Amino acid sequence: MPRGMVDLGKANFCIFLAYGSEAEAALRAARMSDSRATSVLKTTLTMMISAPRCSGFAAEFGHGREERAKALMDVRYPNGRTVLHYAAGGGRTQICEYLIEQLKVDVDVKDDIGDTPLHTAALAEQYLTSAYLLDHGAQPNAANHKGIAPLHIAAMNGRQDQLRLLISKGAEVSAQPLCGTPLQCAAAMGMKNAVKILLDSDANVSKFSFSSDVHTTGASHCGKFRSLCKVIAQGSMMTDMAGTDPNLVSHGVTPLTVAVSEGQTKIIKCLLKAGADPNVTNFVKIAAMRGSRADVRALLQATTPIPSIADWSVDGILKYVQSVEAENQRKSIVEQKFHEAKAKGAEAVARNDYLEAIYWYTEASLAMTAKPKDAAVISNRSLCWARLNEGSNALKDAMACIILRPDWPKPYYRAGVAWRILQDYERAAEAFEMGLMMDPENKDLQDAKRDAETALRAARMSDFRGTFMHEYAIDSDDLCSMM
Repeated sequence: MPRGMVDLGKANFCIFLAYGSEAEAALRAARMSDSRATSVLKTTLTMMISAPRCSGFAAEFGHGREERAKALMDVRYPNGRTVLHYAAGGGRTQICEYLIEQLKVDVDVKDDIGDTPLHTAALAEQYLTSAYLLDHGAQPNAANHKGIAPLHIAAMNGRQDQLRLLISKGAEVSAQPLCGTPLQCAAAMGMKNAVKILLDSDANVSKFSFSSDVHTTGASHCGKFRSLCKVIAQGSMMTDMAGTDPNLVSHGVTPLTVAVSEGQTKIIKCLLKAGADPNVTNFVKIAAMRGSRADVRALLQATTPIPSIADWSVDGILKYVQSVEAENQRKSIVEQKFHEAKAKGAEAVARNDYLEAIYWYTEASLAMTAKPKDAAVISNRSLCWARLNEGSNALKDAMACIILRPDWPKPYYRAGVAWRILQDYERAAEAFEMGLMMDPENKDLQDAKRDAETALRAARMSDFRGTFMHEYAIDSDDLCSMM
């Protein structure tokens, strides 16, 4: 068996069996950086197409050039990437040309995570190769399994030329997967020029997604939204962004919320000058709680006086927020916010809006920072992550819930579901079993445990079959014929 053989299924098995070392050479050639790359790859591929050395291969794929070329291009590394992926990522435009125009390789062929060659070219910042792929039919809006398109990658890299190229070819500037829009991605990475290009291209500044950032920092501190707010609020950009709403709201969070919470006095003044409303939230109280005299002064004149604060001055406001009256009022507000956020989370779940629900459950959790966490809220958030197929985040919440209430069966069920999403069926079955120890008659746990055990047996059988075929170099059809 050729060295480095990869068991990737019927077609790949036959190719490696017939051409093993040459197939590896083709993949290596695609990543070569010197001038020999194109000729090496052409020679290798031509030999592989024109001179099959295995009668089984010819019988399986026929003698036609197209059939053998197609079979050849099914050779993949374990990550599912093809020769074209590696050529695109390495900026080997001539090799891409040969593969696409001569061998008729699918320009949008996807790897195991759904990335196309255009994704890999964008990730490696290969502008000329990206341009070639787009000119030869690459889809600018092709999304991988997480919904990420090449424009998201270019935005995160801050590559202005690639952004303009992709947009000129029809890339959707407001595409919104779980990771956020391209605008969010650019803002999160601090790519100010990329943000400006996207805004100039009519990116929808009101569209946001809350992904795993919500899990760790809370929606009111969501990294992507905060970053975007900062960029929007930059005084140097405000004149170039006429028409941008300084009162942009996402779940009650505005650019002014971010500026005040971080003590950005210059940005506060800039936003107020642009028309930001300081009365939407008691921003002046927030500034006073932070002890920021400069921010209180900046907000004072633009804020409508609050009746409960008798001395409407910088010193009067700073003194009031330290009073017993203000402390009791804050406790009451926190309790109210907790119950409101929890209720809104339940409403979002009822309409299957799980990202919205995650936001509100996070808000509810953050509202109770001075008290023990509410296990039901954490459990419900785990459910939402699971519905979004985010196994890692679902597991984090499930484990946190188990710590809070180790005698409650539900978090064990949540943990089992998370392990199942992560395809660790053994741990899933163990988690369900733990839940059944506390509630033996729970039908959901019983069914889930049985399903996990069935999946575990199937996975073990598949692993055994794959190992057997790999070790003895047996084709799947040959294996069937032996039975």
